[in-house]
Amino acid sequence: MSGILIPISLFTKVFSYGLPGTIAGLPFVALFILVLFQASQRTDTLVKPHIPRETIFYVLLVLVLQFWAIGQSYKEYGDSVQGIGVSTSFVDIIGLVVTIILAYYAVRLTVVTPKNIMTFIRSTIITLVIFELFVLIPQIVAAVTPYMHGWVNLIGVLFEKRWHGRSFYDNGSYATTMGRINGFEAEAGYLASQIGLVFLPFLISGVANHFNFWNDKKETKSQYIKVTLLFILTLLILFFAKTTTGFVVIVLSLVMLFWKSNRHDKAILLIIGAVGILGLIATYALVPGMRNLLNQYLLQKSGTENRAGGTIALLKTFANHPIIGVGNGWAGPYLVQNAPAWSKNNWEYTYVYAVSGYPILSIWGGWLAQYGLVLLLFPFVYLIKQVQRVVEFRKEIHEAACANSNVDFKLYLFISDSFEIFLIMFLFLALLIFSWSEYYVLISLFFYIIGTRVLQRTIEKKI
Repeated sequence: MSGILIPISLFTKVFSYGLPGTIAGLPFVALFILVLFQASQRTDTLVKPHIPRETIFYVLLVLVLQFWAIGQSYKEYGDSVQGIGVSTSFVDIIGLVVTIILAYYAVRLTVVTPKNIMTFIRSTIITLVIFELFVLIPQIVAAVTPYMHGWVNLIGVLFEKRWHGRSFYDNGSYATTMGRINGFEAEAGYLASQIGLVFLPFLISGVANHFNFWNDKKETKSQYIKVTLLFILTLLILFFAKTTTGFVVIVLSLVMLFWKSNRHDKAILLIIGAVGILGLIATYALVPGMRNLLNQYLLQKSGTENRAGGTIALLKTFANHPIIGVGNGWAGPYLVQNAPAWSKNNWEYTYVYAVSGYPILSIWGGWLAQYGLVLLLFPFVYLIKQVQRVVEFRKEIHEAACANSNVDFKLYLFISDSFEIFLIMFLFLALLIFSWSEYYVLISLFFYIIGTRVLQRTIEKKI
């Protein structure tokens, strides 16, 4: 069952705008059924759910403080178009809590053995290959040529998540309308974050650790080459997504690959990197199309006023409401009030943000402004403790892993590196915006936490 978690979570299309996005799509229904089925097969989980008191306290604290913050914001701004409404805010925060709990138990009930862990990993890699072959590569073709528009538009109609009221999909899909790829997500940047968080940590750690995804007993050169080629192909696809987030993911991936590689591989990577940089500079200078692409989406990107102004406004909002924030979904009116005047003189602000709502364009800023320090403190302390646990145990088994070919050791080293890569990618990308509460992000996070625990218990029995 662990093998279906990531494939299910990619179908993010929302079927009703009257409900929170994470409970208005296929993943919620499928994962809810999965959790009920798995729980029915393990009655011990129903009798003893093992929910820590701290978790119950935190959930109650979230609901109480958020209800209070939402009420205060409604008292201040009433029925402003920039707010999402009191009832919607309440439903949305409850939906967020339900989403996190459901994602956690979907992983906890299916990832219970090292075999389940390998099934999850292999399924994720297979999903990436299928996703690239049947969705992303056709989108690239359709974005730059008149071919495959029918297939891409069909995929878009069936599975594409879309922002209500935007013109990004007028020609049938985002790819054929905007000339950029988005997978099943609403925009290219969200796809880049999805790839960077769900798939690349496994590929980076796999290449750096020479980890064999298909043979538990030995490493084969052909398998290593295949994983390396898949990693390179994935970076190339991100490049053609034509998004700043994609370029950030590419740079982070290369830096972390170098960081996690052994000394011999680092020397090779330095040579390849130097050649690659020189080639990129030459291409930029000699190929107008490449120069225009990099200028438009990275070096001379225009239309950044809203992102910069919105981030400043979020920080100002947090500074004015540092303890409990302004409430989930209520950042909009504060952004209009606190955004600098120079950031409001553009078409998108005048005809979209000012009329229908100012979106959060920085996750860090959004967390701080909406939830405040009290609610953010607990999950970050929890994550720090999880990382400390993983790193400390990895130090304990490192010498044994070097001397022993036991797959559990190799698997733990692979997953612990993937976990660190995931967290670094997450924390950097949170400076921008992506769907952090989507199931594919939460399932990936809980997989690392639960998976490392399962492997730690397994290894401790053998040491």
